[in-house]
Amino acid sequence: MICKLKIDTHSVSLHDERMGIAVVTTRNEDKNLCTEASKVLSLEGVSIGDAEELTAYLAKDPNSIILWDLDHPEATVPTHPISIQRVSTVLKKHAKLERVLGISDNELTTMPYLANVRIFDHHLFRRELAGSSYLIARLLESILIGIPAGIERFFQEGVKVQKLALESSAQRKTLVEAVNKTLEKTSLPSRLNILISQYTDELLMNAIFDAPRKDGVFYKKNSDRTSDFVLDPLETVALEFAVGQEYLSVCVRDQFGSMTKEAFMKSVWKNFVRDSYKPAQGTPAAGLGIYGILQSGLSLSYICEPGVCTEAYLFAPTVKNIKAMRKSFRFWSAVYSGKNDV
Repeated sequence: MICKLKIDTHSVSLHDERMGIAVVTTRNEDKNLCTEASKVLSLEGVSIGDAEELTAYLAKDPNSIILWDLDHPEATVPTHPISIQRVSTVLKKHAKLERVLGISDNELTTMPYLANVRIFDHHLFRRELAGSSYLIARLLESILIGIPAGIERFFQEGVKVQKLALESSAQRKTLVEAVNKTLEKTSLPSRLNILISQYTDELLMNAIFDAPRKDGVFYKKNSDRTSDFVLDPLETVALEFAVGQEYLSVCVRDQFGSMTKEAFMKSVWKNFVRDSYKPAQGTPAAGLGIYGILQSGLSLSYICEPGVCTEAYLFAPTVKNIKAMRKSFRFWSAVYSGKNDV
């Protein structure tokens, strides 16, 4: 039986607790993103220009999403009203850090001053934000809701969602082919099709071999990955796939929720802080293929209810060439609900 979703995000209210979206920035494009995302989610959006104002805001709305400009021209000037030093101090003391999203023009490797400021679980590159405001709004919604809830949450009504179940290891290739055939019917560049198919396969492999856990043991991790075997009901994997007008997504869902937040974030930070880093084989991060996905230019969102269910999402813009892809949205996000002690 496939992991049953507990909520329908289109009927969930984000107003059960006081929350909003605040952007700490000097840039108009970030402010515009906050405004557009707030409209989509029917939340209050505010722009904050100094650390004292942020402190006052969080005292009133501690549950809010914080969009944080990481690389404005004076980010490293300690006396600047929204310097990294001042803002990080406020966030550590008053914010829910799992609801902090960093925004930057460039890779985190270009900002060595962030090496010791790892207080955000989500990162967005400043790329064509105006055209991806709906997707970013739904990403923020997934952070606020905090539990797995299916691919529909990321698309507007009318977008067709393909849903497939993997009940044996041999079906993995069939599911990847189904995704690839759909992609071939679009105008996406072949290189992008290959990337999506490749990393869909990686996520399926992770769900089959790296996710299953019982009594603290990952009991399929050392299995022959070319072997053919039937999955037990709890091991069954779901794949969801949708292509919208501006972007597409693939979701792979397992029923274990066994990937820890620490393993994911360790891979993300080492990936960005030290270019030469490659996760060691045999670690949960290596099984997921985080390093390759982030280096490819695709976006990755990980939504986990520990011990219950995990959804791993790939996102890509529906562009006609790779040059356009490089200018499009790009992000990573790690959402964990409940206790992270599976």
